[in-house]
Formats: sequence, structure tokens, C-alpha cells
Amino acid sequence: MTALLLYLLKANGALLLFAGLYYVGLRRLTFYTLNRAYLLFALLFSALYSALDVGPYLPPTNA
Repeated sequence: MTALLLYLLKANGALLLFAGLYYVGLRRLTFYTLNRAYLLFALLFSALYSALDVGPYLPPTNA
């Protein structure tokens, strides 16, 4: 897989998770500022999370 495709898959997975949490928990609230802050955080986090390399933080596997 190319690096761009892997990045896009990670970003879309994170956005899907955040959208599901928004739909379940925040959709009916009238705190619009909180909703906007959550959605902005979700966009920024999904973009940054996908760019991070977490390989060094994972334990090595013995295959």
C-alpha cells in the first residue's frame, strides 16, 4: 500500500469514529459552541493522528 492510501484510510477511520461519537452523544445538545469545538478537534486530530508514526512506541513482535 502506498503511504498516501494508508494515511487516507487512517484519517477516514478516525473521522468515522468521531462522527459516530458525535451522532450518539452530541447531536441533540443545544451547546453549539461545544459541538463546533468538538467537530474542529475531530478534524484536526484525525489529520495529525494519521501523520504520526506509532511504530517505535509499540512492542516488538517475534515472528
